[in-house]
Amino acid sequence: MSSETQSAETDQSLEKLLSSIYGLVAYLDCDCNFIKVNKAYAEADGHEPSFFIGKNHFELYPHAENEAIFRRVIKSGEPYIAHAKPFEYPDEPDRGVTYWDWKLTPVHNADNEIDGLLLTLIDVTSHVKADNARHQIEQSFHTLFNNTADAIYILDMNGHIVECNEAAYRDLGYSRAELLRMDAKDLKTPLEREQFAAKIGVLLKEGHLLTDSCHVARDGRHIPVEINSRLIEFQGTPAILSTVRDISKRVDNEHALRDSEANIRALLDATTESVSLTERDHTVTFINETGAKRLRTTPADMLGKDIFSFIPEQLREPRKKHFQRVIYSGQPVTLDDSRGGFYFSSSIYPVLNDEGAVERVAVFAKDVTEEHRLQATEILLRDLGSRYFAKVCFGHPSPSKQQKLHATVYACGAPTVLSTLRNHLFAALHNFLTDSTPT
Repeated sequence: MSSETQSAETDQSLEKLLSSIYGLVAYLDCDCNFIKVNKAYAEADGHEPSFFIGKNHFELYPHAENEAIFRRVIKSGEPYIAHAKPFEYPDEPDRGVTYWDWKLTPVHNADNEIDGLLLTLIDVTSHVKADNARHQIEQSFHTLFNNTADAIYILDMNGHIVECNEAAYRDLGYSRAELLRMDAKDLKTPLEREQFAAKIGVLLKEGHLLTDSCHVARDGRHIPVEINSRLIEFQGTPAILSTVRDISKRVDNEHALRDSEANIRALLDATTESVSLTERDHTVTFINETGAKRLRTTPADMLGKDIFSFIPEQLREPRKKHFQRVIYSGQPVTLDDSRGGFYFSSSIYPVLNDEGAVERVAVFAKDVTEEHRLQATEILLRDLGSRYFAKVCFGHPSPSKQQKLHATVYACGAPTVLSTLRNHLFAALHNFLTDSTPT
């Protein structure tokens, strides 16, 4: 076999070998000149394989560090392996930094002398960029995770704490390592521990759960919390993500509000007049004992219902008109009416929100029956008194005080006059008769 034929066969064998290797492959002599490259190597740089033959690697891709590596492999005979090694194409800066896994292997001849270098490259730029993006996302997540004001826990399906943020162990006074050795139940009060399994059951069924609870800090403090939990996948396994918010201030405010409401209710129940508060749609949000009693029911029965369903039918429509007038005008209204022989004076006041719109309506109703009767009696007394007084006195040109007294008492004896008023009149007249002022 001629040397030319043998060389051709060697080239063909080398071509097949290079083509069979995954990735970019180049065969170089000991001076780093290209002898052969596979098609993938050539296409990666936008050329045909023949373009590289005879050219020096570092004339095409100058890189002092890489050239030193090549020289060291040729000298030592030891292969070199690199992972995700960065490289920038000098003639193509727009490509930016690329990353390569590469292996440089010395090739020995029959005399075991280094005859060349086999370079294999795998472009891992997309993997590196994806990893970098993932690391950035993870870094952003951890930044948010550890800087949120709410405590965050990740539990396994048995309730063991597998991850937590800084707020979690800071608020409770534990270290992170201590919390990661604990179960979620360890943070609960005895009562909450009893309810824990049931709440987990609801979470598993619904996929999420919002509930109020109580955590016990390391120093024994009880901290009221709101827990928002949902099912997630964490590191490839099912888990529970719980966001825990300290609601101590809210609970304190609610207690203060309840106390305030209780005090206000006690004060309003102590009054003998009617007080009610309704929404724009007439729904009762508050009414005191007196108001409910006058409508022959109880406050509990009226709450949440239309107040006009309790108003007597003959008064319902007039009252509604006044109610609507207050809502649309934003001005208070005063009205007088009667029912069942009783007289009432009612004041209807608008309750405004921050924007100045009427949000609710307050009604104050006073029983003025006694005043009404006294006024009617006073008119009657004046009429009867003048008539009977004249009857007695006309027969006496100069009636004495005693005669005047008899005339007035006679007038007050009419069956239509209240006996209590007659007693008051007796007292007033007695004072008049014993006065030193002449008649």
